[in-house]
Amino acid sequence: MASAAAEEFFKLLTEDRHATYSYVSALAFISYDIILSFSRETKYIWGSKWSAVKALYFVVRYYAVINLIPIVAIWTRTSPGLIIESSRCKSYFYWTIIAGPSIFIVTLDGILMLRVWALYNRSKPLFVVLLILVLADFGAALFSVVEFARTLAENVVRAPDPWRGCSSTAPNTKTILLAYVPNFALSLLFLAMTLWKLFQNQKMFGDVSWTNLRDLKGMSPLLVAFVRDGSIFFALACLAGFLGLMATYVVHGVIASVFYPWTLVIYSFSGAHLVLGLRAAGKEDTDQTWDATMSAHHARGRVTRGMTFA
Repeated sequence: MASAAAEEFFKLLTEDRHATYSYVSALAFISYDIILSFSRETKYIWGSKWSAVKALYFVVRYYAVINLIPIVAIWTRTSPGLIIESSRCKSYFYWTIIAGPSIFIVTLDGILMLRVWALYNRSKPLFVVLLILVLADFGAALFSVVEFARTLAENVVRAPDPWRGCSSTAPNTKTILLAYVPNFALSLLFLAMTLWKLFQNQKMFGDVSWTNLRDLKGMSPLLVAFVRDGSIFFALACLAGFLGLMATYVVHGVIASVFYPWTLVIYSFSGAHLVLGLRAAGKEDTDQTWDATMSAHHARGRVTRGMTFA
């Protein structure tokens, strides 16, 4: 019995080490991306007036770092953790699980929703439908991560002496499907709506071909940013949901957490560059408003292929 317990504990240590590598590499990647895009951010974002889109940008850009730094600090100092008291360990699990995915899902969904809504002429009925879908996605995500965190907290395992810290065993990973499945489906919907708008725009002028669709011929730089960047980063958001979904089914135990930081990082990378790329493409003067940035149909006296762009 003691031998089996020791074997299980050392397996836990090994999985914790691998998970730590994943957290550190994810934090390094998103930090590097922030450094690379910082000059563009200060040029196109910082000097603009405050709005809901600007606030969403800063949340999706920097919250991943804020969320990952304390986790990495704890996991790299001791393994499997720095926390000693089981009550504090429970609080740690609640914080790491709830404070990450649910906030990122609603923030990224908000950015994606505004992008798609702008492509469809800011239709009010469409906005209501998309808002309901986003709120439903957030509600499902919040419920699932709370249940997942509760399961982790109920199965806290103290590390045997002389090791410090605690971990958790047998989490109910099935509840996390309520977060990943709706989010994955919503990301696919946003991607499909973006591609459909691209097809409609090309069909309007009778030149639907693979070459024109691939090269986005005849479009203004702003619409190219809407469609091309939107498609790429919507696809990345779908990838994040798919990774989380597969991890729930295929991987079990602590090692499953290797996917968690990369889900946050993909959300952060995609959401930030969605806004930054569009802002850079449309900002031909320093006074461009966020309202114009997020709309593909704001008039500024320049019309391209029958459509007016900011």
